[in-house]
Amino acid sequence: MGRLPIVIICIVLVVLSAGVLTYAVRDRKLPVGQYISIERPAEIFPDYSGVVFPPNIAPLNFVVREEGLRYCVVIYSKQGKRIEIFSRSPKIVIPQKQWRKLLKINRGEEISFDVFVQKQKQQWKRFDTITNKIAHEKIDDFLVYRRIHPAYSTWRKMGVYQRNLQNYDESLILNNGYYGDGCLNCHTFCQGRPEKMLLGIRSAIYGSSELLVQDGTADKIATKFGYTSWHPSGRLATYSINKIRLFF
Repeated sequence: MGRLPIVIICIVLVVLSAGVLTYAVRDRKLPVGQYISIERPAEIFPDYSGVVFPPNIAPLNFVVREEGLRYCVVIYSKQGKRIEIFSRSPKIVIPQKQWRKLLKINRGEEISFDVFVQKQKQQWKRFDTITNKIAHEKIDDFLVYRRIHPAYSTWRKMGVYQRNLQNYDESLILNNGYYGDGCLNCHTFCQGRPEKMLLGIRSAIYGSSELLVQDGTADKIATKFGYTSWHPSGRLATYSINKIRLFF
């Protein structure tokens, strides 16, 4: 037998082996070879188990906290194609396009996670299925927060950012580099609507004031606001003025 036919036979065998592996996973039989069942869910972080997912939430990646060299996670629901993830790392990264499609067509249904772990030269272990639910209602697109070092009694850099909850995009709203590394926080929206917002700043150079954002326009109010709460109408806001001394 010549060299070329041998190469072709080897390629065919590799393709057939891959096909058997994929078929086995889709049928929820064997991810790789045989497995033994572990009568408990795998420990994962964050612990996404028994929770409700908004149908437009970004892929909820997680880490499998089980010792192993290879990991396999199968995500599925009532309709649509399963998501199959093989990894040598315990960090499970879910493909965004497949995740969005699976959640979109399964609103109101359960979504399941089968976790498999293999140690060196040992069989795969299949843990109990982790089951969650997909909500009918969407979540708001953005979350706004202040980012600061945990030891916030002293600081140098801080900022207010927004994150797109449908993916992992983050963008800056305002950082304290614009006014001499002062402090900013106490940001509040009227009824959660982004077109009307108050944001307090304190600066040794520019003093203390409040920024009022309405319909894309920002105005400075020369008043020291503290914790603020909007009236639902958006015409009034109440606030407190505090003298706080941090001693920890």
